Amino acid sequence: MRKTIQKLFQWKIADKLAFLTKFERNFSLIKCNFVEDNEHEIPKRGTQKKFRRSDKDALRTYIAHRLQQGIETAKEEFERRQILFSHHEQEDLEMRIIFDIAKDESIWIDDLYLLGKPTLVGGHENTLALDDTTGFLYKSNNLFNAKFLVSNLLKQINLHNELFPETYCELVGFTGFDNGKCHAPYIEVIYKQQYVDNAIQATPIEIRDFMLAIGFKQIDETRYTNDVIIVADLYPRNVLKDMHGYIYVVDDIVTLV
Repeated sequence: MRKTIQKLFQWKIADKLAFLTKFERNFSLIKCNFVEDNEHEIPKRGTQKKFRRSDKDALRTYIAHRLQQGIETAKEEFERRQILFSHHEQEDLEMRIIFDIAKDESIWIDDLYLLGKPTLVGGHENTLALDDTTGFLYKSNNLFNAKFLVSNLLKQINLHNELFPETYCELVGFTGFDNGKCHAPYIEVIYKQQYVDNAIQATPIEIRDFMLAIGFKQIDETRYTNDVIIVADLYPRNVLKDMHGYIYVVDDIVTLV
């Protein structure tokens, strides 16, 4: 960890922050192939009890702990040298730490499509692959909605799992590419969810009724809060309803107030 932080300072001085140059990020919105549902029945809540389980994602907990250690050490070092530890420095450091851990722990995945086949569904932040055998949907997340910090995404996943255990997210590994000695690697986070089969998009009314039923109040069309947590990005494409009427929040942005 110390070696990684030392490299950060070496590159900072040598390149005068050149390593903080942003990678070119192209996002293409893939149209969802689900059919919009026009029935305005009240969504069922049974999934919250039926599928609830404790969080046993040891890998995510381990990675989050390693990142926290690295960030705290870096902040101390930056403070000692009287240098501001900015968001950009944290982003750069997290990418380096994750790259080293992924290689050391053999959780680096060169090709997402080794895990499953491409799907016709996607979004700004996720590239998807479906494993027909296991029924798992693998998501490669580009950190766009986590301010490009792995630590932020891991916190969001933890909150999501607490709120919506029926669409539990389990960390699998990381992918991306090495960007050379003088620049941080590009990293995407890969996690998996159980695929919701035979489902359609929930309507905005069904999404609203579901969130109100579990104790949230509406902020605007796609955001809800219970005064502790904010759940955002609840567009119909991110919330599904199965043939039995159960609601599944499959994609969201969950943050503390």
